[in-house]
Amino acid sequence: MKLKQILCAALALMLTLGAFGLVSCDNGGGDDKAPAPVYTLSNIRETATDYTIIRSDAATKMIRESAMLVRSTIEGVVGTRLTLAEDWVEDPSTLDPATREILIGDTNRPESKTAMAELSEQKPYAVTQIDSKICIVGLDEYAVRRAVYQFLAMYFEYEIANYNYHNVVDFGAEGDGIRDETASFQAAITAAEADGLPIYVPAGTYIINDTLTLDGVVMYGYSSGAWTSDTPNLPVIIHKNLEYPLFHVAGGSLSGFEIRVEGIKADEKDMGFAPSETIRVSKPGSRVSDIKISNPYIGISTYYEPGATVNPGRCFIENIFMVNVFHTGLYVHGTYDVATLTNIEVWNPNTSGEGKLTCPVAYKFGKNDDLRAVNLFAFNAKVGFLFEESHVGYDDTGDKVYGGCWGSFTNCSTDLCETGMKVGKGQHALTLIGGTYWNHFYGLDVTSQTSPLTRVTMSGCELKTNGASTVNIAGGQMVTVTGCNISRTQSDHKAIPVSIKGGSGVTLSGNTICANGTAGIDIASNFKGAATITGNTLITSATSTTGVIVNAASGNNVVIESNAILTNYEFD
Repeated sequence: MKLKQILCAALALMLTLGAFGLVSCDNGGGDDKAPAPVYTLSNIRETATDYTIIRSDAATKMIRESAMLVRSTIEGVVGTRLTLAEDWVEDPSTLDPATREILIGDTNRPESKTAMAELSEQKPYAVTQIDSKICIVGLDEYAVRRAVYQFLAMYFEYEIANYNYHNVVDFGAEGDGIRDETASFQAAITAAEADGLPIYVPAGTYIINDTLTLDGVVMYGYSSGAWTSDTPNLPVIIHKNLEYPLFHVAGGSLSGFEIRVEGIKADEKDMGFAPSETIRVSKPGSRVSDIKISNPYIGISTYYEPGATVNPGRCFIENIFMVNVFHTGLYVHGTYDVATLTNIEVWNPNTSGEGKLTCPVAYKFGKNDDLRAVNLFAFNAKVGFLFEESHVGYDDTGDKVYGGCWGSFTNCSTDLCETGMKVGKGQHALTLIGGTYWNHFYGLDVTSQTSPLTRVTMSGCELKTNGASTVNIAGGQMVTVTGCNISRTQSDHKAIPVSIKGGSGVTLSGNTICANGTAGIDIASNFKGAATITGNTLITSATSTTGVIVNAASGNNVVIESNAILTNYEFD
């Protein structure tokens, strides 16, 4: 075969094979080029090396660091270092519009301005693509940083420690103690409701003018420094709108703050309205902890709508310090199934002088089922612990139904109060274990207003007063006082330490009772119930045992036996 025929045959074979895709030739023609890359946010990972990172030449330190974070993160993923530059071009319109740029914050590029114009308090940051530019913008440097985190996490699998919570400063909060921060906090709450992340509040002073509702939302500051500290190192929240609660904890959690209430007047008449509580708790499982509250009208109150399908049961309130309470420190009612209170203090230090303030009630309890209270303390209140029925529903005729408190109180104490424990109207079942009650008038006052079905058991307590009877029993079904120290020792303020006026069944056993110039126990002549007074030790200044126990009651319903009496005792 001639050479020309051979070459023609070979060329024909190549063309045939090429038609079947077995051979390809790149002759530089446009039809044979690889397809041009598609530049979108969705494939930024594949096209990132074609971009330059731009930030403003006046950028803050935080934004400069954010821009560097973008470069280092992308470099770690794609293996190529991107150029990071300032927006130094005097006239951005002279740039090639096809130039690929990642714009960090408010640069001088028109695309940045366009993206910024779409922001609001409800949308404080954004990551968006405008033509050849990727805009990472925010209302402030914190919001820009948040946008950078979102961009890197979404497209470059970036994870950082603080990406698992919302910071209120990322929503515009400044904490300067001047501006109203309500909208910023509410925006953070809205975000937390959407994604389930908690909300963090850094150091600062934040003014709030509306109720912040934590419906299943967690909000926290610092847990350290809240307890018994006059100058706690905590984020400060200012409560100014006194007609409404500052926080409504509805199945959520609030912790780590100092709350200052501003505008309460000592005389409620001067305010023209009854101020709301500072913290309202509703729904089961709500938690309030590590909080200091200064100058509240009512510090913390549970909320229960009679007949509602939910109640604040199983709420958990701990490590609370309240100072200068104008009305009530803590009011708990409407809880079903074991609410827990622990390590709470209501402290009213202004005991004399022009600024004297005595809180009417430190702790008030209404309808509760098996409430548990441990380590509660009240200083300078008219009543330390008040038990009164609260409205819980309606009967078949439409009449209101009330309920009392069932609960145990362990190692609770009062000091400088008029009355320590006051058991008022309602059917209550109370167990009082341990604790110290040093007061002006009553240590334990079971009033005649309480239900004839009320049951009170007190044991292992220290009770001392300088006014009325230390233990006063005027009502109830069963009242038992055992293993307590009961003292009335001031000779210039004479009153009998234990007074029994009512109650169906009263037991005093194993107590040590000190009386200076009076009888130790007085049983009223009209007492109709049954009483057992046994195994007590009575220490008296009297010269004989006669009259140490004044048993004026008639009949066989009072048993007094096996009591030891020490006479001629000189009290200091």
